[in-house]
Amino acid sequence: MRDALYPRLAKLCQTDLPINSVQDFKVELFDVLKVCQVDPENEYLLRSMAHCLMRAAQVVFGSATLVLTLTEPRRRQVYFAVLAYLQKANQLYEIATNDVARQALLERLLMQSNEDLISGVYGSCPDGYLRLVTRIGEEAADPDFYLGLFTLLSEAPSLSQHIFNAVEGDLRDPLHREIVELIFQLPRTKQSVRLAKCFGTSSRFDNFMQLYSTITGNTIMSEEHSYRICIGESPARVINDVYLSIPFNDPVINMPAFHYVSNGYELLDVAQKFRNCLRDYVEQALKGDHQYYVWNKPGAREAIVSIVNDTPFGWRLSDARLADNKPVEYDHQAELFALVEKRGIRTTRSVRLMMRSYLDLGGDT
Repeated sequence: MRDALYPRLAKLCQTDLPINSVQDFKVELFDVLKVCQVDPENEYLLRSMAHCLMRAAQVVFGSATLVLTLTEPRRRQVYFAVLAYLQKANQLYEIATNDVARQALLERLLMQSNEDLISGVYGSCPDGYLRLVTRIGEEAADPDFYLGLFTLLSEAPSLSQHIFNAVEGDLRDPLHREIVELIFQLPRTKQSVRLAKCFGTSSRFDNFMQLYSTITGNTIMSEEHSYRICIGESPARVINDVYLSIPFNDPVINMPAFHYVSNGYELLDVAQKFRNCLRDYVEQALKGDHQYYVWNKPGAREAIVSIVNDTPFGWRLSDARLADNKPVEYDHQAELFALVEKRGIRTTRSVRLMMRSYLDLGGDT
């Protein structure tokens, strides 16, 4: 027996099997397996492929689960789609307790076409469904993926080609399921498909939208921002644009000589022009605690004037600087103090600093 088996095994191990010999190869392989220690219910192999559909596979295929694991991957994904529906629809118990129904289902799985299998279980087979499902890869996806894809293509069959172009894969480069899962939660439009491809995963999109919603107050991205991302602008650039465009609070100083810096973009421009660190103070300006002005005094160099809200004691002058953080000339400082004091803005230190010495003395004066 050994002398006869070894050459047969050697022949089966050829790496350059001709296409026209595939059928002969299968016949020879299964004949040889009769004398090998093959486990027809290899749970490790089944678990590695079926994942959370493992129990469904055991119920439907019984002791023949090896059929599922050895099936060509594209056909196997159709089996997984069927199992996913049965599991989500809570039909496994009925199948497990009814041998006639289980055998009839198993016969359909083995004999019917892919389209007939999907239609028989789901009720229909939307255009593009099989084209996408059969490119998922070797292993099962989450059951919700198969049902979500069916719902998506049933509701928007015109998107099938756009989705395929965005997520196309093969057995060596499986379909990008993360992109499809993101499409599930977006409006059924061509632009949504492009948007999902730009983000790549639901987690990246959700993180972006959490910040976007907080900044804009809108739970849905605007058409303009979506379009900009779809044509190649990075989400980071778009969210920065939204953030820097938010208007600051109304100005406290309203005098012709004082130009109010009204949003983040203006603050960045001023920081670049005066070569200082104001670009780091957008957050403070948005909170409304700080305001910045360009003071244009005739015959003098422009200066950056900052005021801070010394709550609850009103606004006070925080600083005044020329370019490169140089101090304003002494005689000009006096004029500046007089101007802002007329508007009720203090030029003294903060109350917190002035109180410090009194608090340190325990209230003694």
